[in-house]
This record gives sequence, C-alpha cells and structure tokens, in this order.
Amino acid sequence: MTFTDDDPGTFDIDFRVDVMCRTRSNALCLSAGGYMAFYPTRMPFHHRSANLGDSDPFGALVAEARKLDMHVMARVDPHAIHADAAEAHPEWLARDEHGEPIEHDSMPGSTGPTPSAPN
Repeated sequence: MTFTDDDPGTFDIDFRVDVMCRTRSNALCLSAGGYMAFYPTRMPFHHRSANLGDSDPFGALVAEARKLDMHVMARVDPHAIHADAAEAHPEWLARDEHGEPIEHDSMPGSTGPTPSAPN
C-alpha cells in the first residue's frame, strides 16, 4: 500500500484490514517514509504528512497486519527531497553526468533547478 499526503486525514483502517482478510493476504508492503513520513517522527529533514496530526497510520496498519500473522515490509521512497534537506545535504541528491541535481518529474522544484540539456 502506498500512502499519499491526504491519506492520514481520510484513513479507514477497518476497510484496509477487511481487504487484507478477504484477500487472505500474508504480507503487507507499506509506505513508511522517504520524502514524507506517515508516522510520528522528529528526525531532521523527514517531513511528516501535513494531515498526520496525532495519528500513526503506518504503526496502526503494522499492528493490525501482525495480529493477522502477516509479514510486514516497510517501503521507503527516496524519489524526491524537500528543498531544506537538499540545501543541508546536497550529497543526498541524484546527479546527472554534469554534476547537476536530477529533478524528479513528479516533484518539480524539489531538488533545485532543472538540469539544462546537454549541448
């Protein structure tokens, strides 16, 4: 399951647990973080979902999956980075052959200027 930023505000754990039961799932691969955290975190540069509030959808689903004796895998998606993290840690950025940051198509502006095309 892949969380999006608005999922913590509309998260229906009973529905998701019902789906896992009806499909006889034996494993859960779930968004844990990367660009955005779906659980409470104080880790520097690991931005929490704006809709997280006091909730912990990642932790709640992990707990329910374990009650069902399921294997749980945490998915970390490093495809993009917030500007403050890019500025503080430029070594975290993917770079092109010219050493320029590679901007991800789904997150324009997330890693700085778009690299210019080679001549």
